[in-house]
Amino acid sequence: MEIGNAEKIYQIMQKFQKMRMNSTNTSEMPRSEIKMLNMIKLNTSETEEVTISILSELLEISKPAVSQMINVLEDKGYVERMTTKNDRRIVYVRLTECGEQRLVKELQAVRISLLFITFQQKSKRGKR
Repeated sequence: MEIGNAEKIYQIMQKFQKMRMNSTNTSEMPRSEIKMLNMIKLNTSETEEVTISILSELLEISKPAVSQMINVLEDKGYVERMTTKNDRRIVYVRLTECGEQRLVKELQAVRISLLFITFQQKSKRGKR
């Protein structure tokens, strides 16, 4: 790719980043919440649900910390808790439709930011 094209792409990415920062909906989700939603998504399937205990092990944080974050995400409408009739002590967690949509949006924003940083670094190297 020519330096001219790379510079144009970099300028477009800068404009996009400024537009994103100036948008009225800049309530970015904390990374810890994104990570929790993503972990729930990655460890849930058609046949298996994820528990708070499993999330605690995977994220290497305490069960009370996981429960506290799940409370926050549940209040926001991103996750829901379920129990079984057989053993009400086991609590399963899954994403709601709203949670799925928010996770997609946040992961796209992360990808765009990473792309911007990559172009920024390459542009700086090219100017040396």
